Amino acid sequence: MTTQSAQQGQTKGGTVSNGMPLSKLIDLFLVSKKVEGRSEKTLSWYRSNLYRYAEFARDDGPVRAGCCLRHAWSS
Repeated sequence: MTTQSAQQGQTKGGTVSNGMPLSKLIDLFLVSKKVEGRSEKTLSWYRSNLYRYAEFARDDGPVRAGCCLRHAWSS
């Protein structure tokens, strides 16, 4: 993982540069938030929006993972 694209966490076809599917990373994130005690309504919101982002990333080709989310959360 010494290439610049690997360091940036680029995705292609819904797979992060380390070979793990973006959907698996979303699932792991959701489990961590559940363990932290987030409500089912919050988890549902995360799930819905993250899977919608994963569809966008898959349809739009390579993107830097999180680039759009970082911008959306800072608003």
